[in-house]
Amino acid sequence: SWQALKQPNLRRLMLIDLLASLPPGFGGALLVFFFEAARGFSVNEARLLLLFYFAAGLIGAPLWGWVARRTSKHMAVAWAIGSYAVLHMGLVLAPNAGFWVAAAGMLLAGIPAVAPPFLVRAMLADVTDAETLATGRSSAGLYYAVLVAVQKIGYAIPVGLAYIVLDMVGFDAKLGSANTQSAIDGLVLLFLVPPVVSALGAAWLARGWTIDRAAQARIIAELHGR
Repeated sequence: SWQALKQPNLRRLMLIDLLASLPPGFGGALLVFFFEAARGFSVNEARLLLLFYFAAGLIGAPLWGWVARRTSKHMAVAWAIGSYAVLHMGLVLAPNAGFWVAAAGMLLAGIPAVAPPFLVRAMLADVTDAETLATGRSSAGLYYAVLVAVQKIGYAIPVGLAYIVLDMVGFDAKLGSANTQSAIDGLVLLFLVPPVVSALGAAWLARGWTIDRAAQARIIAELHGR
């Protein structure tokens, strides 16, 4: 089992999955605070914005599946998480222009956000095929369990970290927009920087993936030949 975890492609995929899981983790922990304190929306309006984000998944899932078929899975992941970083940065840095503009921003950000969870698992299938070809045995169950654990860690880290940092900058969730400007600035930076940096890191790692479409086809052909 431990030998399987030394597989380079699996380690890279674990890191991609971890970095891709951090942005939605920060979003889940901070989004309501951000729109309430930094944008002046009500709690109900902030929560309603989440519906636009999740509804975008209905559009994004088939779209990124099509992109992956036209190009390759890893490039679709790179473009998706990279575009998420840009859209999230625009959402946070854009001046407050009202609820419906924020809703449009959340809709746009939600379209690429849906891609990594299912495409990374599709990339995992390619890793298990390559390992099966190289060793004659499949570690699919172990690989999948490892990736599930990594994703849970990626969602959990931001929750714990966010509240520690918010406490350090003096942000009080009960005060909303009545917080001090320095506390709100700390919230905005926390909502902006870690998600964008981790998303760009995931995109960069995905671009360097070695099992591209041609390599996958060769692996499948050799496995079928056996």
